[in-house]
Amino acid sequence: MQGKVLLFLGGVALNKSVALAIVERCHQKVVVPAHPELMGAVGTALMTRDLIENKKISIAETAQILGIGRTTLWRKMREFGISRDRID
Repeated sequence: MQGKVLLFLGGVALNKSVALAIVERCHQKVVVPAHPELMGAVGTALMTRDLIENKKISIAETAQILGIGRTTLWRKMREFGISRDRID
């Protein structure tokens, strides 16, 4: 590994012994952000929002990929301030 700091993400990062084992093995600083189990979900949500807003993927396709109904997706979009007017 070439970097000086490792960013440790995902649910397994909640296990401090794993982070310590990585430090011992790699001899590098390991940073575990608050709520590392959510970082992938946040990134996915932002990417999905961008795809929908740029009309590169339809609402129906997005809902199918996420494994949720279109109604649920619309509700979540309203909940998080993603305007239907900006998409349609």
